[in-house]
Amino acid sequence: MTQPPLAKFLGRVLFIAATAFGGGMGAHYYHHFVERTGWLSRDQFFQDMTLAQLLPGPNMVNVVAIIGQRFYGPLGAALATMVVLLPGTTLLVGLASLIAAVQANTATARVMDAVAAAAAGLLAMTIVRLAPSAKGARFNVVIVLVIVGLLIVVRLPMVPVVLAVAPIAIFLNRPGTR
Repeated sequence: MTQPPLAKFLGRVLFIAATAFGGGMGAHYYHHFVERTGWLSRDQFFQDMTLAQLLPGPNMVNVVAIIGQRFYGPLGAALATMVVLLPGTTLLVGLASLIAAVQANTATARVMDAVAAAAAGLLAMTIVRLAPSAKGARFNVVIVLVIVGLLIVVRLPMVPVVLAVAPIAIFLNRPGTR
């Protein structure tokens, strides 16, 4: 194990956090901390990774905190955690600000209403075109009308409507009922 300078370690953490997306981040950390820099041995990395998986929270945040602790104690753990969260948090705050600005614009709201109406029209057209091919699915039209009524007329939230209607639709369309 070679302890890197704190700035170099945090820079590497920031680079990985800013460039690695989705699954497989463990491979990026392994490549950078074990293969590329030699800061950790293979066994040390897998020990830290195992411990990170046992702790609550995201594994990659945990492993960086553990490695920061290994090198620099509690301060290293805290700094590494802040640095690994920085790119994603910055992007999230920026996108949230952009969405808030777009939603506050009345012209944008009108455009979004028009897009929603177009999407509803396309959905209705798809249902009308596919309905004749749904032979034997006599309850499906009623189910669709109930869902549309609950969502648009009664203005209920979609998740409870789907959770309430889906079991009924599955029951009515179970194998052997056609």
